[in-house]
Amino acid sequence: VIKFSSTSGHAAAEAETKTMIARLCLLNESYKARYGHYVPQGSGNYIVVPTQNKASDRNAKEEDFFREDYEYFKARASSLQAEGYAVTDAFGTQIYYRYPGEVNQEGYDLISYGPNGVNDNGKKDDITNFTAN
Repeated sequence: VIKFSSTSGHAAAEAETKTMIARLCLLNESYKARYGHYVPQGSGNYIVVPTQNKASDRNAKEEDFFREDYEYFKARASSLQAEGYAVTDAFGTQIYYRYPGEVNQEGYDLISYGPNGVNDNGKKDDITNFTAN
């Protein structure tokens, strides 16, 4: 019998969340390179990963852009929003997206509230694409 401690569970969830944020950053940087701006912010401060129906309303190039990542992020979505899916971290809470960012003012901020599920403004156990002071 193999027993896992909650610490190892948190470490695995933290690693998965860091991977998700890194993948969202790559997606967003590729999107900017292709379209000249970052992915729009959803009305609930979430990154917009369009539904297939919404994507089909977009031009064909943008639909192709999202196709590869669509299933990955859909599987990690907490809920379907009007503009697309709100992506959740490995702790089951939403990854928040600000564009333009408060920290990365020329870009965007991605924030997971981490294991405690509390907004620590990018500090403590929050997992972000920036370093909080």
